[in-house]
Amino acid sequence: MLTLQFQVGEDERPADDRIAFWTASPGHTKTAFNRFQGHKDPLDSAEVFVRLIEAARGEIEPGTFWEFEEGTFRQVPW
Repeated sequence: MLTLQFQVGEDERPADDRIAFWTASPGHTKTAFNRFQGHKDPLDSAEVFVRLIEAARGEIEPGTFWEFEEGTFRQVPW
């Protein structure tokens, strides 16, 4: 909900000055936080963030939720 609220606030700014806000899920990642019990390597988990950051302006709808699972970059339904 916070992502959506941030994005709604951007709608009031001039189009060239707007920031895109997205929510991203890295998935169940092998980290010390979960005693390395996750299923994904941290480099694989970073893929969703890399794709969002490298996207061209306007390519990915702002205010949306994304994941990279099983080799597929996809939007997660809210």
